[in-house]
Amino acid sequence: MYNSHSNLHHLEKLVSDLVTQISLLTAENRAIKERLAYLEWDLHRENRC
Repeated sequence: MYNSHSNLHHLEKLVSDLVTQISLLTAENRAIKERLAYLEWDLHRENRC
């Protein structure tokens, strides 16, 4: 019984860590997309001048 409980606790920790990592990657991805959009806007702006 203890082993099963221990395994479940370990699995819950792994899932929690994965959720955290996904959240961080999502935020990083959003920041990269925003930066890329700005660079594209800046490039188009420079080409018009």
